[in-house]
Amino acid sequence: MDDGKLFAPVADATGPGLSAAVPVSMVFDVSDLIEYFIHSRLPTGIQRVQIEVARNLLADPRSDIEIGFVSFVRAMQGWAEIAPADLMALADLAMRQGDAQAPEWREAFEAFHGRLQEAPPFAFPAGAWLVNLGSSWGIPNYFLHLRKAKVLHGLRYVPFIHDCIPLTAQEYCAPQQTREFLDWILGVFQHADRIIVNSRASARDLRRVAAALGQSLDMPPVVTLDADFRTAETRVQPAPLREDLASGNFVLMVSTIEARKNHLAVFAAWLALLRRHGPARVPMLVCIGKPGWESGPIYARLASNDLLRRRAMILSDVTDAELAALYRHCRFTLYPSFYEGWGLPVTEALCHGRVPLVARTSSLPEAGGEFARYFDLGSQASLEQALESLIFDDAARAGMEARIAAAFRARRWSDIAADITGLVRDWARSAPAAPGWHRDLAARGLWPCDMPLGIWLGLSPCRETELWPGRSAPEALRQGENWWDLEDWGCWTRGKLARLAALVRLPDEGSAIVHIGLLGLSRGECRGRVTLQGIGQQEVTVGPSSHAWVSFEVTQERAAALRLPDGRAVIDIVIASDRSLDFAEVTGGADRRTAGLGVRGILICAAADTGTRLRFLECATLGNFRPLLGMPDDIEHQGVGRWADADLPDPGEAAAT
Repeated sequence: MDDGKLFAPVADATGPGLSAAVPVSMVFDVSDLIEYFIHSRLPTGIQRVQIEVARNLLADPRSDIEIGFVSFVRAMQGWAEIAPADLMALADLAMRQGDAQAPEWREAFEAFHGRLQEAPPFAFPAGAWLVNLGSSWGIPNYFLHLRKAKVLHGLRYVPFIHDCIPLTAQEYCAPQQTREFLDWILGVFQHADRIIVNSRASARDLRRVAAALGQSLDMPPVVTLDADFRTAETRVQPAPLREDLASGNFVLMVSTIEARKNHLAVFAAWLALLRRHGPARVPMLVCIGKPGWESGPIYARLASNDLLRRRAMILSDVTDAELAALYRHCRFTLYPSFYEGWGLPVTEALCHGRVPLVARTSSLPEAGGEFARYFDLGSQASLEQALESLIFDDAARAGMEARIAAAFRARRWSDIAADITGLVRDWARSAPAAPGWHRDLAARGLWPCDMPLGIWLGLSPCRETELWPGRSAPEALRQGENWWDLEDWGCWTRGKLARLAALVRLPDEGSAIVHIGLLGLSRGECRGRVTLQGIGQQEVTVGPSSHAWVSFEVTQERAAALRLPDGRAVIDIVIASDRSLDFAEVTGGADRRTAGLGVRGILICAAADTGTRLRFLECATLGNFRPLLGMPDDIEHQGVGRWADADLPDPGEAAAT
């Protein structure tokens, strides 16, 4: 939170840095892995990364680090600890086969999940590092409780970011996915103490996103995922091939069945080859993956042409052993994706000694290196030419396979685990002490984020998917536990007392105005008391389902008492309700929350900023705050696509660990 930088100096709870004799506490958050298992079984890319890193951390314990595993439990609104043996047993069972409805799997997972729901809240060790190798961007209130843990335990947060695809390639993502990801990445920039990425391409993308949001982000370290995904069993004894593929006359494409993976271009190329060379000379195309977003046109395209349907197939729920057999016996693999963060199937192909044909885009040249064959994305001729070369030139393909066998070496998962823990350990060892004002805020129960002046900060999920400088996540205004999930209009307080806080740069001259929007309960009047710490308090009566506003003037004299040594002011607001409502009474039991007053959001602006104040009055009257979000007038013409590589320095090899 220091000026000009995304991250403040990280302080250990016991002082500046850790001595080499004190173990570093690292708690690995596997929340999204557990969420995945609720509806699915066989792990895919990011889930496999988490499982293999965890397995290797446990197989080689170190005296200088302490390892734990947790999952965020929504009912608890906090983290629960997972016993390592339970986690590994569940992971091993998940990878045996893909049937998520198999009785042995359902019984095992439901027992595991039941223990997790009943577990006590996890008490983070003082100064621990919470490392999230997956993603928490679908979990409501994650950052709210992360702030609480930062206050109580001096927790530090390190997300591993695999890609920025929902922002850099929005056309391949569901709109809700893009909105959730944007909410999350804004929260990452506000809460992360350090960040790790999986490729130089992901590092560039993340810096571009940060720059578009007006953030200053140092180049994050890269931990590449060029690991050997083969298990000991599949190296020795893969499963037998299906009878119709036993000849090995097939090309393998492993990916989720979705638009971003570019199946339609592959089908078009396959049809062209079939018509040009005849079905007898063109191998079978075998696509492995489960349906993803907007997969319907892909299945429809395959079903619409008899010639294609006879020489192409889609298989789902393929086990590791079956997949190993397919990799081992295919002619080569194909990965024509429009956009990736790394490209795990490319690494998998190389591990099995097979040539991957991949699109020359995003991170794929990092994954394929000198061993892959590339084609130009968007050029059907380039794709068909590359396919013909690998299908019909056996000698050239054999030469590439020989080069892979001689020179390609996948990294061990233990090396990747060591890279991650080594980074965190070094950050913990070198962390300076937190400034005194930071400790004072924590003692008050606050972990506030920077918020801009003159911008409407609504306590609602992200609606706009554009990026602009100064955009922040108003969710971070909320402090403590007494908040329910965000809703489109704002957020209900959880009970009769709730708190908001922010760091703002008040005007150098004149007063500032703080406007706070409230929503009444659906039954009966509710009297509230709103306190702006150090300034004053006001009483307000809010009618049923009615809106009300409370405003405070912060004069220059009063502002001096709110300012930190760096000039920012702490805006600390407490909202008290004289009553709460059990929503079950008005929903017939469908909604079992109990809430006090709702909060729509806040606006902080200079008293002399008459333009913003007039716009606020208009927006509050009409109930539409879009004009006060701070979007530039030409926002529709801005986006990831306009950022050239030259805008930011390439991370280069120096970013690799």
